[in-house]
Formats: sequence, structure tokens, C-alpha cells
Amino acid sequence: MVAIAQSRAHSVRARETLSTSHARVRQAEHIIVETLRLLEQLRDAVAALARVERSNAVPPEKVIVLLEQLVIEADAEWPHPAGPSSLLSEVVRWGVEAYYAA
Repeated sequence: MVAIAQSRAHSVRARETLSTSHARVRQAEHIIVETLRLLEQLRDAVAALARVERSNAVPPEKVIVLLEQLVIEADAEWPHPAGPSSLLSEVVRWGVEAYYAA
């Protein structure tokens, strides 16, 4: 009788844990989608800046320095999972690609 009661209690806790886990997975999925959207917006902004700077005859090395400064000065929470150094390198790469594509 005790074993049955314990089994039922474990079953209830397992269902609660499963429900909580599903909610956390949905929350994580939302965060991932939002982060990807923000990174796409950032990439578009970096590309626009690089194109404008190129049209103003700013040398690429100055554009790189500008992009690095902007990322460092942002000093915000880093949406990139690998941290600020990885975000910095991505921003510079996006900028260089857009600069030379212009």
C-alpha cells in the first residue's frame, strides 16, 4: 500500500516536472528565435554602415576600428552564445564583407 502511494506521488511529480520542462523548452526556443532575429538586424545595420563608409571613401581599416569601437562601447549583454569576442569578430567580418561587396 505504501509503495502504491509513493508511486502515485512520484507520478504526479514526474508530470509536473515534465510540464515545467516543456515550458522551459518553449521559453528557450523563443529566446533563440529572438536572438537570431536581433543578430540579423545587427548584421543588416553593420552592412549599411560599411556601405556608407565605403561610399564616403573611408579606408577599410578605419571601418574595422569603428566597428570594433562600437561593439566594445555597446557594453551590453552579449546575445552571441560564444561571448563578446566572438560577436566582435562576427561584426568585423560582416563589415568587411559588406564593405567589399559595395
